[in-house]
Amino acid sequence: MRRPTTNYSNAQDFYKPDFMGKTFSVDIDFGNDGPSCGCNLNFYLVDMPVGFPGKDNDYYCDAQCFPDMGCCSEFDMNEGNVHVQQVTNHACTHDYAGHPDWVCSKWGDPWTKTHSGDFGHGWGAKINSRKPFTYSQRFDTQGGDFIFTTTISQEGREVVLTLGPNSQMNAMMRDLQRRLAFVTGYWFAQDMNWMDNEACGYGPEFCNKNPAYLSNWRITSNSIPVPTPAPVPVPVPPPGPVPPAPPAPPTPQPQGSKCCWDSACSNCQSNPQDWCNQAEANCKTCWGNWCS
Repeated sequence: MRRPTTNYSNAQDFYKPDFMGKTFSVDIDFGNDGPSCGCNLNFYLVDMPVGFPGKDNDYYCDAQCFPDMGCCSEFDMNEGNVHVQQVTNHACTHDYAGHPDWVCSKWGDPWTKTHSGDFGHGWGAKINSRKPFTYSQRFDTQGGDFIFTTTISQEGREVVLTLGPNSQMNAMMRDLQRRLAFVTGYWFAQDMNWMDNEACGYGPEFCNKNPAYLSNWRITSNSIPVPTPAPVPVPVPPPGPVPPAPPAPPTPQPQGSKCCWDSACSNCQSNPQDWCNQAEANCKTCWGNWCS
């Protein structure tokens, strides 16, 4: 909100950022035992307030269009837990094949999420959710189309997710240009499998309700170039004969050849292209053991 208030009826009281042409970033730390299967920690945009208070007297709305609250466009910039991160567009175009009763896209179009090799609770994922990571999102237009790019980064490694272009994203762009309210939440359910089934399966899930820490929220302009470091001056050798270069030290040989996660060097990653399997330091970052 723009000011301390519990009266959510006035749209002028909401802080509604101008995201188009900008990059939004936040640092996330789940710790060693953060939100588990069944948990959904999130931040998203909705076109609130609506014209009636609703069941919680907060004038809230989203794309699910529940009877006891308003119905409006919803842009899920982030939903997830220690096993997955998901991004979903819920525009409201009244145009959904097979669902003529839908005002908004309840299931999302388009949507994308990480997979176990991209992001996970250690054990070989490129982004290890036991360690802090940065979550950045670019709001771009290309030829009149809305392109939304999410980059999850950690220690020089990146996972990139892209939404758009399609007609539903372009409908959302028009809502974003009018500016939407920014909402954060943390909820849980036993049927969160639609989001985290790849790591958690399809049985009932029970969220551990553990905390997560989000910090360093920031919005920057995409038009401002990232400064590059000044070139390092190259020393000029004095005139005269050039002394021979000293021999290169021998390259140390690795003590193992595979990254493994179970006892007796079992459950090993044998693919040489896998990042965790390329060096002992990489393997340790993936919480593995370097085995011969």
